[in-house]
Order: sequence, then structure tokens, then C-alpha cells
Amino acid sequence: MAILPSILALAVALDLGVIAEGVETEEQASYFAEEDDSIRAQGWLFGRPVPAAEFLRLLDTDLRKAIISQNTPEQNAVPKPIQVA
Repeated sequence: MAILPSILALAVALDLGVIAEGVETEEQASYFAEEDDSIRAQGWLFGRPVPAAEFLRLLDTDLRKAIISQNTPEQNAVPKPIQVA
């Protein structure tokens, strides 16, 4: 935690995006949310690890829901499922 502000400042100075890995608590997520809106986070707080095939199935389901929720007819077209090798 002691060097985190320095790392974030360095990333900003170099115009780099930041992805914080290992976010497991609301407190950790809040810290990054308050720092800068360009910081992204991932970790168990947002979702547990899943096999690649399951991730693609979940992604496919979420994309379908997002598209169907739109109002215009061309946006209601449902994409074909993602093929998993």
C-alpha cells in the first residue's frame, strides 16, 4: 500500500492505463474509484475465476441481453453464439 500512490502517479505521468489486479473488498474498489476514473480493477470482488468456455458462455449471454434491451429494430438483432473450440 505504501508505494501504490507513487505507482499510480507514475502511470498518470506516462499516460498509461492501470488495471488493479486482486481487488477483493469494497474498500479496495473504493480506493481505486476515488483515485482516477481511468483506473480499472479486477478480482474476486467482481467475479470468481471460471474456465474459458464458461467465460465465453457468460459473455455471450450478457451481450445478447444488452442487445435485446435496446429499442431500435436493428439493435435487437441477436448475435450468433460464440463458438468455443
